[in-house]
Order: sequence, then structure tokens, then C-alpha cells
Amino acid sequence: MYSAISTLSVIALTIHIIVYTSLKKMRTQPAQNMLALAVALALGQFLALTGLNYRQSHSICVFIATGIHFFYLVAAFWMNVMCFDICRSLFTRSLLALPTTTSQEVDENKGERAKRRFKAYSMYAWGLPVLIVSSGHVVDQLDFLREYRPSYATAQCFLNNRFGIGLFFALPIASLLLENFVLFFVTVFSLCQRRAQEAEESTTNGERGVKFRVNRDAVERDDSKKRLRFVTYSMLGLFMCLAWTGFFVAIFTEVGGEIWYLFILFDGLQVSCFPKAACVAYDGFRFAFSRERLFSSSFA
Repeated sequence: MYSAISTLSVIALTIHIIVYTSLKKMRTQPAQNMLALAVALALGQFLALTGLNYRQSHSICVFIATGIHFFYLVAAFWMNVMCFDICRSLFTRSLLALPTTTSQEVDENKGERAKRRFKAYSMYAWGLPVLIVSSGHVVDQLDFLREYRPSYATAQCFLNNRFGIGLFFALPIASLLLENFVLFFVTVFSLCQRRAQEAEESTTNGERGVKFRVNRDAVERDDSKKRLRFVTYSMLGLFMCLAWTGFFVAIFTEVGGEIWYLFILFDGLQVSCFPKAACVAYDGFRFAFSRERLFSSSFA
């Protein structure tokens, strides 16, 4: 069951990566976030699928264990980045009083800000897992911290000590899931505030003419894309939370059996959220559907 679900998941993620890297118009900053998450998940699942029980070479097994540890952490950090990004976007729009700018000013500054933001996100989402995994390898060599050693590649090509898993894997992921939970409620609150603002603006400014109507339509389209992104991220976050909950319960309670199926199922279901992300990219879905019929089924 694990092999079948993981294989389908890796194939679907690979298709998603090919689509997003092939179509320039889909390379928006939210799409880049989603792409980075897809790459991390695909590599983590591929290594777990093909190398978890590899025993021919201890060095290669350590490499596989490190890769699985690293890429699953990266996936969790990118999920956190995406939750923060949508929360930031909706919170700024709904609660902060920002000065109005012309469309030309927005177009000139938006791309540059997005690039800087993505660089900062990348340093966070790729850099912190490097520190965590490096710390795990250092502790693995220290005798006085024997109880907290991750024990890379001693039984399977992964972390094999419960205390090590708890410290270097479960704790970071649980912290990120808790933060995502808080960001979720802040985002919901921002969405409610935004809807109230829209109702008030449509009532007080309904008579301001065609130009205002055009501007309002553009804002509403942008808000609609953000709401769709929020729904997609919420589904993805839910599947990730359920998957890792099942994993940690199975590891730390020795329940095993059916609980492992919870992890396998929801780890594979995460991929179902990625095709829908094309609807969020700026005009990307229509472009991909009209120009790349080969991949149209991926976005259904």
C-alpha cells in the first residue's frame, strides 16, 4: 500500500514540477512557494520509497537517512511559509491602513518585493532544516548525549532513536503545525474583516462611477485568488497535520498497525492539493489549459 501510494504521489508531484517550471507565466511568488514544497515532498517521498530499507552500504544509508530527514523538514517549513504568506497578504489588506498607490506604482514595486520575499522565505525554509539536520549529526557523535542521538542508519535508513526523533524531527514539525494553526485562525479573522469592509465599501462607494467599478473588480479578483489559495493551503495543511500525527503516534506509542496507514494515506493525499494551486497563480490556469493540453488532467 505504501509503495503504491508513494509512487503515485511522486509521479503527480513530478508532473506538477514540470508544469510549473515549463510555463513562465505561472512563476508567481505563491507558485514558487508551492513549487519549492513540491520539490521537497517529491524528493523526501522518493528517498523514503526507494531507500528506507537499503542495507548494502552504510555510507549510502546515512546519506538516504539524512536526505529523508532534511527534505521532510523542508516540506514542513515551506508549508509554514505558505501559511504565513497568505496570512500576511490578507491581514495587510484587511486590517492595516495602507496608503493608496497607483497601478503603475504597484506594478513597479510588486515584482521586486516578491523577489525579496521569496529569497527571505528560501533562506528560512532551506536554512533552518540544514541547522537541525547538522545538529543531529553532531549529537550523533557525542557520547554524553547518547540518549538523544538520532541514530542515523542503524536499523533503517532514517532516524532510529525515539528521543532523537522527538528532538530533531517531532519537535520542529509539531512547533510548525502549532504555528500554522494560529496563522489559520488569524487568516480566517482577516477574511471576515475583509468581507465586512467589502460590504461597507460597496454601500458607501457604489455611486462613484465606472472607473471605481473597474478598480473594485480588480481588487475582488485578487481577493478571490487569495481565498482560493487559503482553501488550498488549508487542505494541504490538514493532510500534513494528520499524516505526521499518525506517524508520531505510531512511533511513540507502539500502536503501529492501523495508525501507520493514517500516515501513509494522508502523506499521499497531500499531492491532491497541488494541481489546484494552478488556479491561484495569476492567470496561470487559463494559460496552461489553453497552451498545454497534455497536462490539463493534472489541474482538474
